[in-house]
Amino acid sequence: MPRYFFNVWDGTSPPDIEGEELADDRAARLEAVRMAGDMLRDEPSKLIQEGGWILEVTDERGACRFALDFRAVEGITLAPVGAESYAVAAGVNLTRSPVGI
Repeated sequence: MPRYFFNVWDGTSPPDIEGEELADDRAARLEAVRMAGDMLRDEPSKLIQEGGWILEVTDERGACRFALDFRAVEGITLAPVGAESYAVAAGVNLTRSPVGI
């Protein structure tokens, strides 16, 4: 099984040098979400007072497989997340035209 490393970039945490063997990227992603949830519950001041943090998941070669970015942002308006928001960001047109036109 591949080994994944869970590095917290917050200015104080050391890199993960042990890692964890998991079945695949999906299992690593689920574990990262669990870890992030634990951190948000146990250390909420890290998000509020320290400007946020990033949980980066790397493989055995050190390549970043994905990252979770946590920041508290004030004074901005965010668009709702959904299929249309993603489509706009990706430049995809979700409207369908009738067949043959």
